[in-house]
Amino acid sequence: MNHDGTESNTNILAVLGRNLRAARMSAGLTQQEVAARAGIELTIFAQIESGSSDPDLRLLDTLAKAVGCPAYDLVNL
Repeated sequence: MNHDGTESNTNILAVLGRNLRAARMSAGLTQQEVAARAGIELTIFAQIESGSSDPDLRLLDTLAKAVGCPAYDLVNL
């Protein structure tokens, strides 16, 4: 891990993205449907799901509700 936490942050974002995608697919939702439920642009959602963008805590909670799971499940390593 880098001293600035970069590697660790990247791993967490990748886990978040994978968990979010799995929860979305389990709920039978498209990216567009989840983005609409969360009130964000599809491109932002796609970036979060791909692990290239990190949501703030409020958005994380909103995304969890949109896919029907606890926020903890999205960041569970």
